[in-house]
Amino acid sequence: MAQNRTFQFYGNAYSTGSSNASITVQVANTTVFSGEVSTIATAAPAVITTLDSVLFSVENNPLFSTDFSGSYPLSITLNSGDSLTIGPVLCNYMAVGNNVPGDATTFRDCYYNLVDNIFDPKSNVVINGNVQVEPVRPPVGPWFWTINTGDTLTCDLNILAGNVA
Repeated sequence: MAQNRTFQFYGNAYSTGSSNASITVQVANTTVFSGEVSTIATAAPAVITTLDSVLFSVENNPLFSTDFSGSYPLSITLNSGDSLTIGPVLCNYMAVGNNVPGDATTFRDCYYNLVDNIFDPKSNVVINGNVQVEPVRPPVGPWFWTINTGDTLTCDLNILAGNVA
């Protein structure tokens, strides 16, 4: 039986001011998150090598049924704060190893392509209408994308079908 999945978007928001950053996120032209996110009270570092904090989650959403495999348009707008860096996207109900079913509490990459060694679910990235070129491919893992206040990042969010026991 299909389950609605929870997606966790990892990243950091930065602000040198006194308030938290605010973002609006749409998937398939549906607002799935709008509001403040935890914010680091400093300017973004010049080089970011890891993003290990969940910036926001989309919980138990029917857009992300375990039966769905494909892509949706994704847009992220930074409404306030200085900058935002977005990276990995994890979800529950993903297979573990050789088709061991996923579960509700274990989160794994929502997309991977072992043939091309791609572990980033974000493709065709555009920021403010400008097509982005992926930096040198990391050996494993997603690319990090940074936007500033008022910027909008759009892309295709690629998703593999879930695996439920």
